[in-house]
Amino acid sequence: MTVEYGPFLHIGPGKSGTTTLQKFLSVNRETLRGRGYLVPKSPGPLRHFKLLLYEFNDKRTVKQPSWKNRNPTPADFRREFSQQFADEIRSCGLPKVILSDEGLCRLNPNEIRRLQSLLSDHFDKITIISYLRRQDDHVTSRYQQVVKTGGSVLTFSEYLKGRHPQYLYADLLARWAEVFGREALVPRIFDKQAFFGGSLIADFLSCVGLHDAANFEDVKTLNTSLDAASTEFLRRYKMVYKEHKGRDLHPLGQDASLITFLGNQPNRGKLKLTGKRRKNFMSRWDATNAEVARTYFDKPDGQLFSAPEAEAGDRSEENLNMDVMMALFFQEWDRKRGNSPDDS
Repeated sequence: MTVEYGPFLHIGPGKSGTTTLQKFLSVNRETLRGRGYLVPKSPGPLRHFKLLLYEFNDKRTVKQPSWKNRNPTPADFRREFSQQFADEIRSCGLPKVILSDEGLCRLNPNEIRRLQSLLSDHFDKITIISYLRRQDDHVTSRYQQVVKTGGSVLTFSEYLKGRHPQYLYADLLARWAEVFGREALVPRIFDKQAFFGGSLIADFLSCVGLHDAANFEDVKTLNTSLDAASTEFLRRYKMVYKEHKGRDLHPLGQDASLITFLGNQPNRGKLKLTGKRRKNFMSRWDATNAEVARTYFDKPDGQLFSAPEAEAGDRSEENLNMDVMMALFFQEWDRKRGNSPDDS
């Protein structure tokens, strides 16, 4: 698994520990520099979002939230960024570079080629690292994220019916292999049981050639999901908000305290796909998972992921009842009035 050249380009996907990894790289930037690794700042202080803006065409670039208050035109931005990036790479004097942005996994072949052109000006060989998460596990986490950030008010059942092309992992890896070569890809399984050293951080460090994690500052797991009851409460809350206010509620932008309140609730069980629904959903990805297992993990049986372990207290969507919803509503209503739940 260890590769002895750089840069190391981590492409996500999202909801596979990317925020935690990026925070780790940021807080340990100087320690990594001492070990011969540059985590550049020119593409972004945490996630390297400017790589994404650079690859998109003009129309797509200016639609990104991160484009706000940028250069007058995308062309101006690309010239300025490519120069800043080149200056940082040349001045650091370090043999290896680590780059990370989860949005990169969405790039199409032409956009990947543009990125390859940018990087090939400075590096002969490039390693592409991607973490693949069981689709049934990922879709629940992704659904909670889009509800939390204002992206959807669909029920979980409705959301599952979508196409979800991001779960065609063989296609994802093939797009990058077409440009960078099969040998450049280092796909990993996002599963504690599969991690080198038993943790995501240790596994990632091993991917970039660092088997000794000593002297690095640890970071907590970040960007955790709400529980099932809080997610459903927030979905309904948003629907009522729009009905009465005439506009969407985007909680992270308009009322971050609501997310904090929900995140601090006692965990009533994670949202999970269970039984027949999980089997049906996972069957959609049998072919793509088998191809990845055989091509990249030398598994002739085509079994890419291990079977999930059932956790006590997990809930399917059908288990959420109005008693739980009303309990959360009462606490939120009382919080808005400035009372605690125990006030008389």
